[in-house]
Amino acid sequence: MIRHLLFYFFVGTAFATACTGKTTQKIDHTYVTDMDTWRQQRLNDLTKYDGWPTLVGLYWLKEGVNTIGSGKENSIRFPKNLPAIVGEMELIEGKVTFKNNTHLGITVNGKEEESGVFQTDRDAQTTYTYWNSYQWHIIKRSDNFGIRLKDTLHPARFALKEIPAYPLKKSWRKLATFTKANSEATVAMENQVDMTIPYKIDGYLTFNHKGKKHQLIALDGGPKMLFVLISDKTTGVETYGGGRYMYVPRPNTKGETYLDFNQAINPPCVFTDFATCLLPPKENALPFRILAGEKMTGIH
Repeated sequence: MIRHLLFYFFVGTAFATACTGKTTQKIDHTYVTDMDTWRQQRLNDLTKYDGWPTLVGLYWLKEGVNTIGSGKENSIRFPKNLPAIVGEMELIEGKVTFKNNTHLGITVNGKEEESGVFQTDRDAQTTYTYWNSYQWHIIKRSDNFGIRLKDTLHPARFALKEIPAYPLKKSWRKLATFTKANSEATVAMENQVDMTIPYKIDGYLTFNHKGKKHQLIALDGGPKMLFVLISDKTTGVETYGGGRYMYVPRPNTKGETYLDFNQAINPPCVFTDFATCLLPPKENALPFRILAGEKMTGIH
């Protein structure tokens, strides 16, 4: 479908030019090919064995012992097709330990382990537990710890065939200048589970749109990328109500990079009810329609 949209858009542009005799910007076929590949990879990542559509549960731990399983006696109730008693997790002052019913064939990082310490998704080596097609690990959000449960064979994984998107337009690839934030700068970020968490601001991206300057807060997106959360006049109408995400290459030696709004993506909450998506800060609410990137899906 995406390939078809791209084909019709560019063929239609060429046809209009031929009919009117007007000169238009030469089509950048390399850019089209690269974006086509990028969009396919985006779909591949979402539908891999542990992609966001496989998420089937999110359970917050309470301080002390948490019993886990599908049985009604447990403090954390897993789906009914998991064992009645999976084991226990104990949360004591920010440390999570586990005890498993090893006779069930549960493995931890590929090994059958009866007990141990859980490393969270904020640690260098996250601990992953497996049983049949199910996988779970611990996430940490502020001072809260939760179990993220995935079913690698969940039907939603195989049902996702495309991600609706606006027609590709290179004009939505904007040159931006980067200004580094001071070391103390933070922004309060809300998420979908009603938490407010301060995040360190990496810097600010300034770009022009129709003769006006706009600035966006950028967070750390890793060694090579900045992470930007945006909302605009399409948000909640044509695009997801919780905004969209963008990963932007870190600037060159001149302090320049490109904001490619064609790569504005839906957050994980579009594909599952059990994610903890950050919402765009009010500073990143753009006062115009961004007719580029991913649109609302049939899921949410």
